[in-house]
Amino acid sequence: MWKDITDRLLTISEHCLWLPKKEWAQKQKPGVTLTFKAGRGKRTYHRGGNPDHIITIGKKCVEENFLSPLTASKWLHFREIIDRGYFDRQISPSTMLTGILCHEFAHFVQVLLGARPRGSVHNDAFYKILDRIHHNGHAEKIRNTLLTHLSNLSLKDQFLEEEFPNFKYPNINDTVEIPYLEGTLFGKIRAINGSNVTIEGYFCGQRTRTTKSIGEILEYVKPKNRSDFI
Repeated sequence: MWKDITDRLLTISEHCLWLPKKEWAQKQKPGVTLTFKAGRGKRTYHRGGNPDHIITIGKKCVEENFLSPLTASKWLHFREIIDRGYFDRQISPSTMLTGILCHEFAHFVQVLLGARPRGSVHNDAFYKILDRIHHNGHAEKIRNTLLTHLSNLSLKDQFLEEEFPNFKYPNINDTVEIPYLEGTLFGKIRAINGSNVTIEGYFCGQRTRTTKSIGEILEYVKPKNRSDFI
């Protein structure tokens, strides 16, 4: 299955990202080429050559972005979707996989424009490029194409692990029971700031406030609020 999905991502990248921009890219750097290939492991990256560029999509990366929001939250594009408001902060296999393609293509454009000095990868110039890809409709077009391919593979836009088939981003006042020190903190989400949440509740009878990343608390968010924490 992962090979099939990865192969579809390579096709989508070629037709929705490279070919529409090929003429523009070759005006920036005559003779430049961009090839997409599948990798065996997690590594997913852009490698720039002169003039050949390669974007590798790791099959294990594809798996982790389809399996659950917990495995997906390990990847940078998860935080980008949350922090920068891409896809209205919706987290699903289609937004995560589209996020991969847009992120790596943004690196290609970044290098092409000479906006990646040594030691400065995810800089302001990179995020200006990535924002443009998301805000000009390109990302949504890619996602819609991906959804069609997933449907052709008889796959839904749902995480495969049963606990998270229709994952929704945590909200203010959602209840959590998280490991804390050597026990459990029972509380509610009181604030969300980008990819971090502030939790307020009780630990060993004492009112406690702590900050955690979204990825750390996903599996502990409860569907119902507990009135004793209000």
